[in-house]
Amino acid sequence: MNKLITKYSKICLLVALVFSVTICEAQNKKVVDKSSKRTPEWVGGVEKGYLIVSAEAPNIEEAKGKILQNIKSQIAETVATRINSQTTLNTVQERTNNMFQLTESFNNFVKSKAVGTNYISEISLSKAVDYYWEKIKVKSTGEIIYQYHVKYIFMEADIKELVWAFEKYQKDLNGRLNACIEKLDNITRFEDIEKSMDELRAIQAELDADDTRFEKVDLIRNDYRKLYKQITIETVEKKKEYIVTQLRLQNNILLCSQVPKALSNCATKFEYDLREKSMKITFDDFNCYDDDENYVDVRYRVGSEYISKKIYIDL
Repeated sequence: MNKLITKYSKICLLVALVFSVTICEAQNKKVVDKSSKRTPEWVGGVEKGYLIVSAEAPNIEEAKGKILQNIKSQIAETVATRINSQTTLNTVQERTNNMFQLTESFNNFVKSKAVGTNYISEISLSKAVDYYWEKIKVKSTGEIIYQYHVKYIFMEADIKELVWAFEKYQKDLNGRLNACIEKLDNITRFEDIEKSMDELRAIQAELDADDTRFEKVDLIRNDYRKLYKQITIETVEKKKEYIVTQLRLQNNILLCSQVPKALSNCATKFEYDLREKSMKITFDDFNCYDDDENYVDVRYRVGSEYISKKIYIDL
């Protein structure tokens, strides 16, 4: 019995303390301006079909920015909840049919704990049906703060539309990722490797770190990097004052718009003739001698590295 009284006393003391702190904070703040004489009834409340969102900042513009971000976050959470709910139903149905593996799209939904805001980037405060703000002065410090409140319409139709938009967004991401995977075994241009790696970087930037596709992208990018190690420079023709080369990846001749850099221990005055599937490099061999190992080193740049081949000159 004494323990119950002691526990009850502690709770009462805590409530009294919180209440006292709240009163002190209220007394320390003074409303010096506001958007309307009366505070709307919806402020601080809940209303079906609407989002009631508040934010506090040193100025109105910053408060609006916070409000917009809060709206997007709430909408994203709502959409995520709806998608996860649909996923659960889908899982039950598939297990009934003895299919224990989720489809790719629904599996991605499960992995998303909170939906990103990429697909709701067009949301703006223009859809707000009402707003209210107060300019407040903190007496103890003289600080000015703005409390901004917005009543934002968000109906069931809006949720369905955003769920559809998210599903389409995820489907497009998967399509882009699959295109990079398929391209991996069908490279026909030297520049396609870097182009695909750029696309993979862009895809990864749109994924959460805990998304299973995030790690998958890293693996695919690594496979693309390995392709550079497999590219060889083949000598197609070699004469006294020129050489013709090709880039080859496994059994494919690679088209290439990059002009290589040629270096030599004796040849000078290099000129480059870029052809459809080859590169002709002409040079002056005046300083090359029969007794020396005369060569032209052909180099293609890959980031900070080179794919190169030393081709010996026949005099």
